Amino acid sequence: MIKNLKFAILFIFLSLLTSCSVGMFSNSNFTYFDHLKKVEYEKSSLTEVHKKISNEESDSIKIFVEGETLDFEFEKIGLIETLGAQHSFEEDLLIEIKKLAVERNCDAIINFKKNYTDRESGVMFSDAPRTKYTSKTFSGIAVKITKKI
Repeated sequence: MIKNLKFAILFIFLSLLTSCSVGMFSNSNFTYFDHLKKVEYEKSSLTEVHKKISNEESDSIKIFVEGETLDFEFEKIGLIETLGAQHSFEEDLLIEIKKLAVERNCDAIINFKKNYTDRESGVMFSDAPRTKYTSKTFSGIAVKITKKI
């Protein structure tokens, strides 16, 4: 009985240790639409190696804000989003979201929106107070242009 109790306590303790998570900055998300199946991929600047994309490549991406008339037919590739940090510049976020579109071989971003998200930063397991701030986010639907109208 005591042996089983020790085993149960050890199991619970190890489960708690392995379930702890460490947060890290993740700057952009990509959602892929696959026949009504939604699959999300998260890109972390700390874990993934990316193809170097030039500014000329990202400048080729056309941006259409929400509600703007489109003069082309398109294929939806997915939802892309860039989340800013505490002191991010809009220009950097715009370049980042365009690079996400280039990585997915898209021609344009439609329904482009700028939003604000409340975030906080700090050191885990510390008594130091957390810093709360509002960051900018850009999002839109990455598309491949199939036909000009």
